[in-house]
Amino acid sequence: MSDEPLKQDIVRELDRLPPERLREVRDVVDVLGMRHAADQGACESSREEAPDVSLQEVRECLSTIDGSMAQTIVDMREDRV
Repeated sequence: MSDEPLKQDIVRELDRLPPERLREVRDVVDVLGMRHAADQGACESSREEAPDVSLQEVRECLSTIDGSMAQTIVDMREDRV
């Protein structure tokens, strides 16, 4: 199935948006791209043998990461303005 009709529909809708909304759309596209890249990396790394890790250990590891997704998006938007 071709994605071309969907892409054309999206472009037509984007043409109707004001510039500030286009910047928001760009932020969403960036986040989706990062998620896709992370998902691809997770799929590839899951093929390798991984040690058993508990959910609690994962939470503890992730809790040390500074910042938030919302702030990351705001920062990305400010960089483009």
